[in-house]
Amino acid sequence: MDMKIIFVILFITAPSMLSAVEIYKYPITWNDAIYLYHTKEKAKTVSDFSNVIKAEWGEKIQVKIKSSSNQFKSITISNCVQLMRNEDNLYSTEIPENWVPLMGWLLNCKSMEYILRMSPSKVSYIDKLTYKTANDLSQIILDSTHMEEKNFFVGLQSGIVSDRCYKAYQCQFETKNEIYLVTVLGKGDLNKDGVEDILLLVDVGYKGGTGGASMGFILTKNNHDEPLRLLRAFSRGKEILGE
Repeated sequence: MDMKIIFVILFITAPSMLSAVEIYKYPITWNDAIYLYHTKEKAKTVSDFSNVIKAEWGEKIQVKIKSSSNQFKSITISNCVQLMRNEDNLYSTEIPENWVPLMGWLLNCKSMEYILRMSPSKVSYIDKLTYKTANDLSQIILDSTHMEEKNFFVGLQSGIVSDRCYKAYQCQFETKNEIYLVTVLGKGDLNKDGVEDILLLVDVGYKGGTGGASMGFILTKNNHDEPLRLLRAFSRGKEILGE
């Protein structure tokens, strides 16, 4: 009688013990390129990004913004929190001399915020960066009123004339008129569906000119055969929603 009772208890509890161990297979990961070069603070765990975002920069930036009385005033920005808090004000004022690095830092700050919102995933269908990545990106049309954002990947539709991967997390795709640099900044589950999502920083430069643009993208896929799908895109202003 006693042995039967022991057998029944083991039969009931063992499956739940195994399922608890197998819940998450893919932890949140991030690329060191996400850190601002002049910020000494680093993240060893995901929660550490809360401190990195608030960490003071080694270099402070003076910018002019419009006050409520429509007058210009000078402010100092020295961390991600201040930059994101004053983001909207920056677009309504004169472009500062350090606009390009300022917007680059803004993308990194926002990327760290997304890392904070991610969870470990149960399954991943994300492949390494390849020529196919560029094909997937070429199909993405952003729902934006800014034509530069809306047509960000249109150049890829003309076809890739050359591609080169510098590291496992960074590849360059060259078209007839553009050069796209794609960098993986992190991976994790943003929308809490258990499937791994990928955080990309994409820079595009135009041949024969000095113009260029940069945007952040969070993409996912639900099986190995389907193309990458857009979840979020962000640069300046509000984020652009995908599916």
